[in-house]
Amino acid sequence: MIMEFLRQVYRRIIRFFVDEDFNRRMDIIEGACYDWSLDLRERGFRFNSEKDWYERTWTVKTRRGKETSLEVYKKVGDDWKSMMFGDDGELFFEYTVGTRTDGFTTI
Repeated sequence: MIMEFLRQVYRRIIRFFVDEDFNRRMDIIEGACYDWSLDLRERGFRFNSEKDWYERTWTVKTRRGKETSLEVYKKVGDDWKSMMFGDDGELFFEYTVGTRTDGFTTI
């Protein structure tokens, strides 16, 4: 019983360090090959081909009616930018995904 358990552990260790196909599959499962655009579409964003970005609109009721904001994600080089635009089309928020406002990198 213990010997069978040890064999299974040994096979998994060898597989982890040697089997490239296994490692490729694990990278995909663990998110090393993460597809931001798929995640954005699943969260209700649509691709705007004219602006070359993903967008969705937020609407909030106010005492005088409603306000809308456009939330945008755009691929810029190797980074993704997150932006928010108000009713008037003015940019009021922007940051690079994966960085904090104090300049440190998020985990």
